Formats: sequence, structure tokens, C-alpha cells
Amino acid sequence: MKLKSILSTIAASAVAIGSIAKFSQPSFAQKGKTVFFCGKSSTGTPTTYGRTASGKRIPIISWQKPWSNEFTPEKRCQIVSQKFQKAEEEGVLNYFTSGVASNSNVVCATRRYGGPCDMVLFTLRKEDKPHEVTEALFGAGYKASGPVIQSEDGSPRYYYDVNFMIRQKSK
Repeated sequence: MKLKSILSTIAASAVAIGSIAKFSQPSFAQKGKTVFFCGKSSTGTPTTYGRTASGKRIPIISWQKPWSNEFTPEKRCQIVSQKFQKAEEEGVLNYFTSGVASNSNVVCATRRYGGPCDMVLFTLRKEDKPHEVTEALFGAGYKASGPVIQSEDGSPRYYYDVNFMIRQKSK
């Protein structure tokens, strides 16, 4: 009889511990990371947001112009927000910079200042100037300190500190 009681207690404890483990898995926000997602601004514009560990929603990119019939602002917002989240999860979203991929200008994430593009976040239109787009998106105030890096084609490559930008915008 005593053995049956002990086995019942062990079984009940195992179920309770399993339930606690299932419902208390840490999210990125709990670990101090930013969670990226697509949402609508107060004016209804699709916007890539970052949600900080404190729960503050920070607008990163407002998607106002269609890229093509296939890539509406809503579609680009969804795709790019997922790329931001993947870059965050993989630890490469420390700096933004621009580069070239498949003969197209791109904005990408990189692990370190002066480093190469580790992950393409989105492609620019042919008429877009990479430096002007990144400056407009992220602002001159978030440029990382240090020398400007020359890219392969000789043009300057600027780096924007993602963590600094998010900290400043969350104040």
C-alpha cells in the first residue's frame, strides 16, 4: 500500500514538473532580446516593429511604397520582419549596412563593425542609393563610430548600430 502511495506521488510530481517546464519556456523578450514583427502604424501603414524586453514597441521601417505588384507594402513588411527576427535569433543583427547581392543593392545585417553582410534583410530598387536609404531608415544618429569602410566598388560603407538605435528609441 505504501509503495502504491509513493508511486502516485512520483507520478503526480512528474506531471506537475512537466507542466511547469512547458509553460515557462523563456521568450526572446525575457532574455533581453528584441522581437521583430510586422504591424500597422496608427495611420494603418505596414511597419516593421521591434518589441523590447520591457514590452515597448519601436517602429523600425514604415513600408509605404509597393516594390511591385507581387510585393505590396504588407507583403514586404511580413517578409522583412521575419528576416529581422531570424537575424536576431542567429546573432547577426548587431549592425545594419548596405552591400550588393545578386547584382542588386541590399540592406543587410552584420555581426561586427566593418564586417561583411551576414544576412540580407531586403533588396533596394535600382534607383535607390544605399547610403541615402539607410540614412533615411535608421538616421545619422545611429551611425557606428569608427572609420568609414570602403566597399569593393570604392564607395563608402556605413554601419548603423542596431542595439544603440533600439536603446535610444526605447527611452
